[in-house]
Amino acid sequence: MSNKHGFLDNLLKKRLIIPIAAVFLAFVIIGFWAASQLDSPLTGRIFPQKLAETQKNYLLVQVNDLEKRSPGVIAIWVAIIDRSDSTHLVFLPLFPNPDLKVNSRVARTLRVTRDGLVADRTIRKIENRYNIRTDGFVVMDNTGITSISRNLFDESLTPVAGTPQDAEEISRILAIGKDRFTAFCTGIQQQGGGNFIDKIDWGELLPAHFATSLSFEELTLELESLKPAGLIQTCEVIVD
Repeated sequence: MSNKHGFLDNLLKKRLIIPIAAVFLAFVIIGFWAASQLDSPLTGRIFPQKLAETQKNYLLVQVNDLEKRSPGVIAIWVAIIDRSDSTHLVFLPLFPNPDLKVNSRVARTLRVTRDGLVADRTIRKIENRYNIRTDGFVVMDNTGITSISRNLFDESLTPVAGTPQDAEEISRILAIGKDRFTAFCTGIQQQGGGNFIDKIDWGELLPAHFATSLSFEELTLELESLKPAGLIQTCEVIVD
């Protein structure tokens, strides 16, 4: 995997980071605030053992501070993009888990580097647990998420400082996340991806509060396809 800053510097020099990262960054803000059950009966339906060529699964990871040597993981979602007939989006929370024992066990396997890279071992653990293949990840920290929340929803959120440990904190993150993802789905379907994310102040996000494993070409392909208004047939949040 390439270094976060090398990737972002190249994009910034080309002045293409804003139109390319727009919709994907919007995915991240809402998803980062939620959590749900890892052992969900929905797993088989959402994650078939053999991933169709039309489906992509991207991990969306929230950390407390990307400027720390070892950022603490707060939440992980998966964004599922399926284009079997038209475009369908599904957002599903993977971590934290309402079962405190499961939550503690999973938390011990999570690691994100200072460069914003999700450790290979963490990715393997997630993939093995769900029997899925992931196609890449995006990482944002609390500063970036707070900025997007303020500009996208006109709301000031108090981020979680570290990995959620107690039931009350996990429930709060789950409830907020469900609401934000639902709002995102409404916005992107009614306004179109391009218009919806124009409210975001990108200068507050880059380059210190965003990282991705995706190449320039991969990011371009996914995001450009989501921008036109009316293109997305369904967009849903599954928290159960």
